Amino acid sequence: MQKFTDTRRSKLDAQTLTKYKIIADHLKEVFNNKPAYEINEVHTEKFKKFLLERQKPITVRDRLSVLKSCWAWAIKHKLLPENNPWTETLTGLKVPKKPRPKPFTKEECEVILEGFRNHEYYSHYTDYVEFMFLTGCRPGEAIGLQWKHLWDDCSVMWIGETLVRGKRKSTKTDKDRYVKLSKRAQEILLNRRGDTWNAEDLVFTGPKGAPMNDNNFCKRIWKTVLQSVGVTYRKPYTTRSTLISHWLQQGENPVVIAESTGHDVRVLLGSYAGVVIHQPETHDFLS
Repeated sequence: MQKFTDTRRSKLDAQTLTKYKIIADHLKEVFNNKPAYEINEVHTEKFKKFLLERQKPITVRDRLSVLKSCWAWAIKHKLLPENNPWTETLTGLKVPKKPRPKPFTKEECEVILEGFRNHEYYSHYTDYVEFMFLTGCRPGEAIGLQWKHLWDDCSVMWIGETLVRGKRKSTKTDKDRYVKLSKRAQEILLNRRGDTWNAEDLVFTGPKGAPMNDNNFCKRIWKTVLQSVGVTYRKPYTTRSTLISHWLQQGENPVVIAESTGHDVRVLLGSYAGVVIHQPETHDFLS
């Protein structure tokens, strides 16, 4: 696991490196100094049970996926025998499905924005929140947006990078895209930019100009404002599903939406079409 981590270290962010270290620590706790080539499916099942006693199934699935990849890397480089004992253990792990978070209604969006505008400490983030509702950007995409990524009149933006916990990297899909912005989003950006601006500057920052931290924003700022206005908590990422769901409901072509939001069309339909209210109703044959 340590060798696997070292080969990927330059490409991984701090959060992922921490996750890899935790996995390595768990391996040592469960197996002590047992050689990797002795690990079989009996051992991997034991490790899965160890994790399930401490973590949620979805987290355990992620950890086992890392170990499967680690062993596959070792097999490829002739460090271990051909058989990958983590494959069957991972396949046999069932993760209970959870209902998708409800998109915010238009009324809830307006209440949230009003809550930010009037908040004593967090009004600074109003533009960022409204931009998220209007564009459906992933948090890292909006946080990493620089003025050089926008056309001169702010009518079109380029999304090809993200900024997460201070590290700039490619988008989730490793693909870039151009997005034509609405008049309202365009006005927000032009008002923020003003007459003097630096192309390298971030569009959205903390109050003192530092890059935003999505985790801090979610746990402290977003949660506080939603509580203050009485809106049921959903993560900031729900701004993305909110735009997509309302867009689908208005009859927009899913291909157009997918291009704008950086989705695979099939993923978009599978993940979001089901929460759109504009669906055939079940037949009430008893009435």
